[in-house]
Amino acid sequence: MAFFGLSTVFALCLVSFFSSISLPGHFIGELLCGLLGFPPELLPEHFSPRLASSSLHDRIHLLRDQTPTISPIRILLLSLFAGERITMAGAEAVGSADTTSFSAAVLAHLKQIYESSRQNDPKLDFGSIQGDESVLQTGKLGADNDNLASLASFLSYMASPVARAHRDAENSDLSSQIAHYYISSSHNTYLTGNQLYSEASAAAYTNVLLRGCRCLEIDVWDGSSRSSSISDSGPTSSSSSSQSDSGNRKQPPNLKGHSRMKSLSDGVRQIVKRAASTRSSKRPDRLRANLKGNAPIKTESTDPRAVREPRVLHGHTLTKEVSFRDVCYAIRDNAFVSSDLPVIVSLEVHADLDQQQMMVDIMREAWNDYLVEIDSREEANLPRLQDLRKKILIKVKWSPPTSTTAEEVAHAEEDIEEAESGVKDLDLAAGENPSSQKKEKKSKILHALSELAVYTRAYHFSHFAQKEAAMPTHVFSLSEAAVKDAHENNRQALLNHNREFLMRVYPSGIRLNSSNLNPIFFWQQGAQMVALNWQNCDKGMMINDAMFPNGVGWVMKPSIYRSISDNADSCNNALPDGTIQNLDLSIEIYAGQNIRKLTDNAASGNSFRPYIICQLHLCKAEDILTNAAELGKHSKAAPGDEKSSTKYKLRTKTSVGNDPDFQAEKIEFPHAEGILQDLSFIRFKIKDNEFGRRDSLVAWACIRLDRLKQGYRFVHLKDHLGQPSAGALLIRINKRVSDS
Repeated sequence: MAFFGLSTVFALCLVSFFSSISLPGHFIGELLCGLLGFPPELLPEHFSPRLASSSLHDRIHLLRDQTPTISPIRILLLSLFAGERITMAGAEAVGSADTTSFSAAVLAHLKQIYESSRQNDPKLDFGSIQGDESVLQTGKLGADNDNLASLASFLSYMASPVARAHRDAENSDLSSQIAHYYISSSHNTYLTGNQLYSEASAAAYTNVLLRGCRCLEIDVWDGSSRSSSISDSGPTSSSSSSQSDSGNRKQPPNLKGHSRMKSLSDGVRQIVKRAASTRSSKRPDRLRANLKGNAPIKTESTDPRAVREPRVLHGHTLTKEVSFRDVCYAIRDNAFVSSDLPVIVSLEVHADLDQQQMMVDIMREAWNDYLVEIDSREEANLPRLQDLRKKILIKVKWSPPTSTTAEEVAHAEEDIEEAESGVKDLDLAAGENPSSQKKEKKSKILHALSELAVYTRAYHFSHFAQKEAAMPTHVFSLSEAAVKDAHENNRQALLNHNREFLMRVYPSGIRLNSSNLNPIFFWQQGAQMVALNWQNCDKGMMINDAMFPNGVGWVMKPSIYRSISDNADSCNNALPDGTIQNLDLSIEIYAGQNIRKLTDNAASGNSFRPYIICQLHLCKAEDILTNAAELGKHSKAAPGDEKSSTKYKLRTKTSVGNDPDFQAEKIEFPHAEGILQDLSFIRFKIKDNEFGRRDSLVAWACIRLDRLKQGYRFVHLKDHLGQPSAGALLIRINKRVSDS
């Protein structure tokens, strides 16, 4: 027993005791985390769904790979605990479900459906009635596929993954070059909340990677010496900081109530003043010396306490920092857990040359086995996706070895990004002179850093005719406003560029609460990386989840956005048959179950009054075509006409309880003409009509229309934070599609 350690034995005893008295598993899990010495973020529910469903042997290996710092005996305990955390959502992912888990209302409707189907034709397989692909492809009926042979067989069928409302995302074709795919992307990945005063954490990278994100962002700033005071370095959440340092640091103000904004404004003012004093204290002769060479500055001090490493934070704000090293190792440990497809790391560099060299050393140390290595002097073409399995692609501004203009280009782009994020407004508020700022240019990008960008070299965007726009490996990063401007003024050039080359779109800087843009519009422009704030579960993130379900981070773009003819100006006039379609859709909503989590105090009882909003987000022909003649073939509406979206947003009556019965209420959408299903979505939002919590979001689901199945189906729900839940809706989908 002494070998295991007292804390481990004590933890095992407590888990056994609390399990025997039926305390919530989440409480037991957090207690176990505390005793075993690792954060609650590593609870099994935060891993991929296959964790809970795996064998004990597989769970041990999976946890060991994801948590290398935890001792083997603790891995064993967590693995044992993981096996008990199987919910309906987990059962869906692994191909089995407990038929006794249906609520009374759902079970009553299923029995009626079974009896009705038996009366129509008891010998016909229910899977063929549903139009399931597996039955239609095999053509097998009778004993092998007879789901109507008994009520138990029918319930088993309805509890299986086959009865899900959505098809799996197809990701079998990896043979195209990487610009032909949409990529699940994150903006300011390091933040855990809003853009102004939330914390930065390496765990945020773990979170998004395990959820399938394939494009991350890191904002890198100069590090502070470990012996520095809070006035120099600011608060840090880095795990590399010593306990003695953390004891001397001032705690961040507790922003509560009406004093929050006052404290916030005071903090911003202090940060701006400190930034101004830092800029004014730079030695011009030292800066000029840096620009002449391309080598980093040598650290003068040899005191180990003075060693500083780059930091990751949202500059000119109150956000807390995390060390660049911690972020890199979090990416290494989690990049290829949910998928082996490549991860793109977008670096926004605000560090000096010395710190940039340290960045190179850290990345090579952490990602050595995953980096792409080719001669940077060679002009490479974009590779096929299948050739980049388990590779990390670094996106950073390109700096040639002997370039004299690289600094000017890099600084010009920094000016644009800072202006759009409101940083210059803060400087003006502090009384700084804008003209004096322009004279003090930051160091250029170190060539040793920029040459790590093999297939993803970032260049400042001016127009689509600039010479860099023809380089195969270039990447343009545009704000959402810049893309909208290009859409209005140079739409064809925007579409043609994104058919063959990479583009990243990032949210406006005024989205301080981490709200999100609507990604559909930017996917319609062919942009591959539409970066979203994963900290916030809103419409944008719901639609993104539907585009990249179940951890699929790369999705093939529709052919219209990746096929280019010899005559680029006419490529928009040749649509493949069946691309643009007409849609008639109606949905009957029978009942729901486990709409709220069991840990919710209001999860049961008549006080919970749920209702459902069903909304269609349609990509119309007029949204994707630029030629009026071609548009007229697929839509009766004139180009530019706006249709009210309220016609495609319908709601049910209010029901009662955590297992509500909606009594097969039918929602019928108006006929929709000329749509592209690949970029159209249906969204289910379950809201609470309870007094005091009216219209608060409880659960949701979103499905891409071309993946929406017909027939009697279960829609599996996520909670208001975007995490998988045990909630589900029993519905009947009537979907009719015809060529436009």
